[in-house]
Amino acid sequence: MNERPNKTITTIKGFSVLEKATENTDSLQKHLAINHIDSQEENTGYTLLHKAVESLNKSKNTKKIIETLIVHGASPYIKDKKGRRVIENKTFQNYVNEILETHKPDSSKKTYFVYLAGPEVFLTFNQQAGKFIKAQTLLFNTYYLQSAPYNIEGLYPFDSGYRPKNMDFQDGINIYKGDIDLMNRSQAILANMVKFRGPGMDGGTAFEMGYMTAQGKVIVGYYDERPYFDNYKSNRHYKKKVKEEIGELTKKPPYNLMYDKNNLLVEPFEMPDNLMMIVPTLTPEENLNIADSSWEALFCLKEKLDVL
Repeated sequence: MNERPNKTITTIKGFSVLEKATENTDSLQKHLAINHIDSQEENTGYTLLHKAVESLNKSKNTKKIIETLIVHGASPYIKDKKGRRVIENKTFQNYVNEILETHKPDSSKKTYFVYLAGPEVFLTFNQQAGKFIKAQTLLFNTYYLQSAPYNIEGLYPFDSGYRPKNMDFQDGINIYKGDIDLMNRSQAILANMVKFRGPGMDGGTAFEMGYMTAQGKVIVGYYDERPYFDNYKSNRHYKKKVKEEIGELTKKPPYNLMYDKNNLLVEPFEMPDNLMMIVPTLTPEENLNIADSSWEALFCLKEKLDVL
């Protein structure tokens, strides 16, 4: 598979059809262009990924189905009607561990290490989220970088090897040093710029993007709310997020710019976040290129690595 996939796939009712289709690659591809891959079943709230994981170990083709769903952008963060996410399913976690063990980078090619930044470290399922994004990078090698002269491999903050002892001040210092070491080892950063405790992105992630920018490394941002919020709204303009978090904005002369209730100017540049965070993520042609998931962001990363 070399072409970037459409983020669509067979209907939720068509899971058995998808299962049969895995036996034939051409047939499978025909079923990958019907409805959105993360469509949910009305009664259960199940996505295709929920159904596939539920069927794991019951069918010889289920692992292939799950892999197919992942490489077409399926999200494990969507809740079903009972509030269950695939990312928290033990069976799925074991499968992700299997990917990490069996899809090693090709040692005969150059490997670009990619620092995986974002507030995922604050989630209750933070380790599982990190492993999943790392698994995505390895599957991306298999499906989209076969002919490339390089591989990619993700480095998540927990890969520093440091384990906090008391969650005290010294632990904070040591975590910082470990993350700096990982960034120094990396040639690129893949950062989730999702709003965090306010309209703007996580401060730690912002620092990490700035650190990597100062070193002239590859910067790729994405905006995935799904691990954090039930109502997914993609990478909206910063002004809209400020209004949502703080309240109504007021237009003031002489330039008719918008101000918040504290009489502070809200950036008018039609960017998803502060301009200092967005500009480093732009394409060489200075186009906005912020994906709506870590998987989509890998294609943005490839575009930048291909010209190094």
